[in-house]
Amino acid sequence: MTGFSFKKLLKNRIPVLKWLPLYKTKDALGDLVAGLTVGLTLIPQAIAYAGLAGLTPQYGLYSAFAGSFVYIIFGTCREVNIGPTALISLLTYTYARFLTKARGQSLDATQEMLTLGLCNVVGSFFHSMPVTGSFSRSAVNNASGVRTPLGGIYTGILVILALSLLTPYFYYIPRATLSSVIVCAVVFMVEVNILRPIWKCSKRDLIPICTTFFACLFAGVELGILIGVAIDLAILIYFNARPTIYIEYRNTPTLNYILVRPSAGLLFPAVDYLRIYLLENLANEHHKLLKTFKNTKIVVLDCKHIDKIDFTAARELNTVMRDFKEKNHFLIMLRPSKEILRSVQSLSKKTIHVVYTDAELVAILKEFSTTKAVKESGAEVIDMSNGTTINSTRSELTSTKL
Repeated sequence: MTGFSFKKLLKNRIPVLKWLPLYKTKDALGDLVAGLTVGLTLIPQAIAYAGLAGLTPQYGLYSAFAGSFVYIIFGTCREVNIGPTALISLLTYTYARFLTKARGQSLDATQEMLTLGLCNVVGSFFHSMPVTGSFSRSAVNNASGVRTPLGGIYTGILVILALSLLTPYFYYIPRATLSSVIVCAVVFMVEVNILRPIWKCSKRDLIPICTTFFACLFAGVELGILIGVAIDLAILIYFNARPTIYIEYRNTPTLNYILVRPSAGLLFPAVDYLRIYLLENLANEHHKLLKTFKNTKIVVLDCKHIDKIDFTAARELNTVMRDFKEKNHFLIMLRPSKEILRSVQSLSKKTIHVVYTDAELVAILKEFSTTKAVKESGAEVIDMSNGTTINSTRSELTSTKL
């Protein structure tokens, strides 16, 4: 590592080396005002949060000053205030990103996470509660005109003075007063106005929101958030595992066919559903479309919207091909990407017919129409295509031997 790169790395990991040499006297006044303002906000909040955690008030103040000093050295966002919050979470990056975006700057997420870890490690030597970034205090810091992270030193000093001089009097603070401090700190973070746009845009998104809200009310915050995350993941996996499959009967001058088009990529949650759907609905003569066209023997799989595929999906797709072959059906892949074709080829030893244009599809239909097997069976074509009418004039046939 060269001297230049090491110096650059050192400045990236210890940001105080960047801004401290440029520190000006006019910056000190803004940092002083902001630091004292945040300190006066932090002291009652820290006491309240300690009570919320079942600890004595001084532990909240222990948590309040250690993080402020560490963040001065390693922090990258001047507005962020580190200390106890109502809900311990890794939201420091979210707070910092929101504040830096407001002034058109970027943020080093890695450095923020390292700084948060250091704040908690150093705080543990002072009997600190776990700390993170506070949105409400960071907003106060920003509104107070903070210029650099050095404003945290005044916040820390104010908290230390409170620990030294006011600790005996904390006992007499009513719990109702501490509760009101917490309510005032978080009440403006409730985004009620967002519910209406979500209802208009995607009603499905209201399921995890409402579930999390009521779970937090009745089961506690930590468990409620875990339940909300689980519900959100379950919804995400469900819709990935149940892609929409469009089926449509089509006519061509050569052969008739049924169009079946998966609407999304094939990953392991969806492939078993797709396989069952194809075998039970397309290869089944009682299917509502195949009732009339029960002699259909050719399958054309449109890969237009299948932009990604994993090992399980490729293996199951080969299983579908084998099952259709056993039922004397023919399979054509339409518009597969190189990645999709390579994945399927790597697991198959059979001949896969591949076409990339409508003209190629017409050509291969003509090819099948002249074969003895199709003629004798009176077969029609199942085309899993993109739903466009086949009217191309160019005729080509692409067949890949695996």
